[in-house]
Amino acid sequence: MNKVLMFHRILPQQMISENDAYYQRGTLISCELLEKVILFFQRSNYEFITLNQLEKEDKNKVVLTFDDGYEDNYSYVIPLLEKYGINATFYPTLGYCLNQDVAPLDYYYHHVNNHIKDNRKQDWITGSIKKSFISLNHEQQKKFIHKIYKNKNLPSVKDIGLRYMDMEQICSLQEAGHEIGGHSMYHDIYTYISTEKVRQDLTEMMFHFNQYGIHISSFAYTDGQYSNDIIHELLQMNIKKACTIHSLGINPEYPMEIERSFINSTWYENNI
Repeated sequence: MNKVLMFHRILPQQMISENDAYYQRGTLISCELLEKVILFFQRSNYEFITLNQLEKEDKNKVVLTFDDGYEDNYSYVIPLLEKYGINATFYPTLGYCLNQDVAPLDYYYHHVNNHIKDNRKQDWITGSIKKSFISLNHEQQKKFIHKIYKNKNLPSVKDIGLRYMDMEQICSLQEAGHEIGGHSMYHDIYTYISTEKVRQDLTEMMFHFNQYGIHISSFAYTDGQYSNDIIHELLQMNIKKACTIHSLGINPEYPMEIERSFINSTWYENNI
């Protein structure tokens, strides 16, 4: 059976606080856990491939995918992949990499970590407040952030304490044999915006990738959400494969609904 695994941020264990919003959401795990996952599949005789290499008839293949394009992927994931001779697939949110800015979600989590009491955190991380925030488009999310910071100056990128890979780093990943795929410009959830805006976002994303000599053939749906219309738009852009979390089974073209396992801090204990 093939496995496609989804990761986000990766840091050494000593740099992670269990109270961190990313960690509690599951979008931050340790390098040590990533290495345990790699070793498990290696010992189970799985072959590591990229998503664009995955075929329906394959058996015992595993794909490591890394969403959003955080710089810690470059600093901490790449050395591990080199250690084990693995190529992986990276899905950067391209706008933040191009602009060297951080996402509204990063400001949101910074606010949670610094201003929300522990007994209220879950509503901000997985509850109604988070769901409301995620449902907004990029511009609406920015307005939300200014509101919770009471329209004062936002923290600097340095204050936020993270950054995204720059385009030189992303190009170097491709040169090293890793796959680069699409993940939107600013992480808008495509099912919440019009088909025209989806098309505009994809067109802008493809333009910038092409400017850097990166020709993508796969896509990771933001928040795992998609529809038949979105699949159609991707196919029009010559995207041949796309991955989600749970397949809706709405399209006979299997490569456009590839399921991924969300790897968080407890996945290993629950699944291995």
